[in-house]
Amino acid sequence: MLDRRTLLHAGAAATLLAGVPGTLRAQSMPSTGRLIFGLAAGSVGSRFASAVLRMMADDYDMRYDLQIIDTGEGLDAARVVKVSPADGATLLQAQAGSMTVFPSIYERLPYDPLNDFVPIAILGEYAYALVLGPAVPVSINTVDGYLKWVTDNPDFRDLGFSIYGSEGHLAALSFARAKEVALRPQSYRTPLSMFGDLRSGALAACVAICGNVPTLGVEGVRAVAVSGARRQAVWPEVPTFKEAGVGDIVINGWYGWFGPSGISNSLARSLNGNIRKLQATSKYADLQGRLLLDNVMLDPAQITERMRSEIGLYKGMVQSFGLSRISG
Repeated sequence: MLDRRTLLHAGAAATLLAGVPGTLRAQSMPSTGRLIFGLAAGSVGSRFASAVLRMMADDYDMRYDLQIIDTGEGLDAARVVKVSPADGATLLQAQAGSMTVFPSIYERLPYDPLNDFVPIAILGEYAYALVLGPAVPVSINTVDGYLKWVTDNPDFRDLGFSIYGSEGHLAALSFARAKEVALRPQSYRTPLSMFGDLRSGALAACVAICGNVPTLGVEGVRAVAVSGARRQAVWPEVPTFKEAGVGDIVINGWYGWFGPSGISNSLARSLNGNIRKLQATSKYADLQGRLLLDNVMLDPAQITERMRSEIGLYKGMVQSFGLSRISG
């Protein structure tokens, strides 16, 4: 039975807690919500998000819907999450470039990657592939062979990539510079539109996230080099850019989950812990294997440090290539 003194102490504690900002109190993860992704449905990122959400629902009863907002090349998705309540019910899945390259591309980026969001987890890392399409004779399956063919067929010198200012853009520029061939990097708004031109033969080659390549399903489409530090297990015969003589180019991207600024550290750590447990399972490894992703297990502070480092790295690359900045 509670005595009067106990009730008085309880009332005083409640009064004190009422004066504490909500973001400083312990938060629990909502059981329902939404994960917002800023790139088109059908891309490797959207397929990855859908699969991870199903696993989170099964393992942690966290039933979040995937919401695609693919306008503004990822900017609109980030805007929505930036102004959402900091209760964990709205999260952002970001593709790395929107957090690490865009600060050097946009004169007025509508969000601050380091201050408007709380990093929760990096769920997977990807490399890019130099992909040849049916326009290039199937007998050509090396970087040097492709470059010789382009020299002889200059009408096919366009090299596609998805989204101006993405890591893929930087990979395409790095490749063209290292090989000193008059390639013409060509920006596409979505991977799907780029792959449409690759399939039809209007585009001879592109730089694409490795996980997107197996979905093309067209005879004659093949990867001839990858941008990561090591070869892809599913393509043991495909060299890295470095092995193919394309300088010391190593460019990897990642998919990360973020909450709006204000989410408590305890909530971010709790969700990070659940994701890391999931990342240690065989089903998660199988998913990453299918999508050609590598596992990355970092805590929120480590993610912030990685972002700072990559922002500095890509700023130097953007300046080196003399890329025009986007005013809007």
